[in-house]
Parts: sequence; structure tokens; C-alpha cells
Amino acid sequence: MIDTLRANQLVHGELAKRGEYDNSPHFLPENKLSVKAIFHEFIDAVGIKQDVLFRNCLDLGCGTGFMYEILSDLGNIQYTGIDITDEMLNVFNKKWPEAYALNAQAEKLPFPISSFSLVVNYSFIDHLDSPRDVFKEAYRVLEENGIFYSGLIPNSEFSLNIAKSIEKCCAESYIGFKVNSIMNKEYRSMFDNGNIYATKYGIDSYILKTAEPQKTSLHGLNISQIQEELESVGFKKVYVFPNWFMAQALVKSDPTKLDIIKDYLRSLGPIGQSLFKYFDIFAVK
Repeated sequence: MIDTLRANQLVHGELAKRGEYDNSPHFLPENKLSVKAIFHEFIDAVGIKQDVLFRNCLDLGCGTGFMYEILSDLGNIQYTGIDITDEMLNVFNKKWPEAYALNAQAEKLPFPISSFSLVVNYSFIDHLDSPRDVFKEAYRVLEENGIFYSGLIPNSEFSLNIAKSIEKCCAESYIGFKVNSIMNKEYRSMFDNGNIYATKYGIDSYILKTAEPQKTSLHGLNISQIQEELESVGFKKVYVFPNWFMAQALVKSDPTKLDIIKDYLRSLGPIGQSLFKYFDIFAVK
């Protein structure tokens, strides 16, 4: 038996040593542009000044520096990254020697209260036993009116609807409905990721599942529950940005069409959110 923290060290340590982590889909140029666009949209919506927001940034689970690159492109930043995996930090330090990153746990941050203007994380929350514990720590180290950002949170509404669609009884009940290759691929990524990693990287499926408790036990996180948890630890306002809609890859080469579909689905609010695989959130202290 291994715990979640150790499982994450093993999985991400192996990916870092193989040089595979930076081949993850979220490193694709179009996704980096999407994350930057979300930040710009948030900044415009709340009217915060960039020099205030990026004055002192903390990156939880910094990995090999995905968010450092994003934040550096957005403005002049003072940056601190933390991660629990030494192999990840070794890659980070080689890629970004000008940046500061250390081995530390997000549930037990080694910083005093009100230390940061911005706390971020990406592809991180689903790797935690208790997101609430991290929310509490983020709130503690943020200054008043500071911002917490979490990106690429797997949407449980999406994954559970995919699972229901794959079921034979569902396919037989809806006239004209057919399970397609996209649905099968999405189903495997949510419900069979352990075996995918075992085949592709030789990482034991049990270890991968242990490293992703929110995916393994809950098949993602619920948008409304995350909002409630953030508010319950003290955040006064939470903003939701649904991200990566069903079959988005089919239109990614046509930015105009992509934006039309995405903007329409997002305009539907809770009605449209189940068609997004992920969501990002900003919370204001």
C-alpha cells in the first residue's frame, strides 16, 4: 500500500525522468494560448491591475514550469514554485534557472500568512486527497483581495454523462444516438487511465489510480461543490470558466468556429457546463 503523495512522486518522477511530462496535451501551444486568454478575460472582468496581480506568485505543484511560462508571458512576476517530486524540480531548474522552486507540500505551505498576491495550480486538484485542505492553505497565504487560480479540473458531470452514454441500455434507448470513437476515447481517459499509463509508460495502474484520487473515486470534481468549498474556507467570490468542450479537437484548426461554439456553450451557464471536460476557477480572498 502506498499513499497518494508517494504515488504522485512515483508517477511524476518517472514521467520527468523519461522526458514525457512536457509531452502532456496541456503543453500544446493552443492550450497555452487558451490559459492566457482565460487570465486576460478574468483580469478584464474584475478590473484588477496586472502589476498588482502578478506582484508575488505562488505555484502549487509547479512540475516542470507550465504555469511559470504562462505567468511570465502575461507580465513581470515575482515567482515561487513548490512541488513534492525532486525529478520534476530538477527539470524545472534546468528549464528556468532564473526562477525559484522548492520541495514542499501544498497542504503544509512553509510561508507566513498574507505572503502572496496570486496562488495558482494547473492539472493539480484531482491529485489531492482533500482539495479543501489546499484551499485553506491557499487562503491563508494570500493577501486580502488576493487571487486563487486552479486550472484543468476534471468535470465530474462530463465524465459521468460519458459513462452513461457508453452503456448499452442508454445507446438503445435514444433513437438516432450512436456511440462514436470520441466518446470511447473520452471514456478511456476518465475510467481506464491506469491501464493507458501501464501500457504507454510501464507505470503500474494501481499507482496511477492512487495518484489521482478525485478521478478514481469521484470521476472528477463537481463545479458547484468546488464553489461551495472555496466559499466555506473564506473566499468571497468564485468565477468559473468551463474549458475544453466535447470534440473540441475536431475544430481546433478553426479558431473562429472554436470560439463560437465555446462562447455559446459557456453562455448557457450550468446548462452547458456538462459538455465541458474540464473547468478552471478563480477565487477572490
